[in-house]
Amino acid sequence: MRYNLFISDSSGNFNILNISEAQLKKAIKAYLNGSSSLTLSGERYIFNNIDEFKIFTFEPEGLPEDAIRYYKNNVNFRIKQLVGSYLPIRTLALMGKNITDE
Repeated sequence: MRYNLFISDSSGNFNILNISEAQLKKAIKAYLNGSSSLTLSGERYIFNNIDEFKIFTFEPEGLPEDAIRYYKNNVNFRIKQLVGSYLPIRTLALMGKNITDE
């Protein structure tokens, strides 16, 4: 199973997409421990007072990369920020199930 994350903190919103269960466990541990950063697959994510941390399954019908590209490149599914863009909760819900409470 693969997963997508929605994270909101004092500097804005962002996603961590298409991660494995082991990476998910590492991200959850960092969040629960109040870590200020997380490194997954060589990419570093910086956290500044996380307000929201949501976990979704990632269940694309085709290739995962194609699904991510489709949603990120479609203005109806992404939200632009001053720096970059992210996929909001409503879009992640189209890609899989919200399992945050599980």
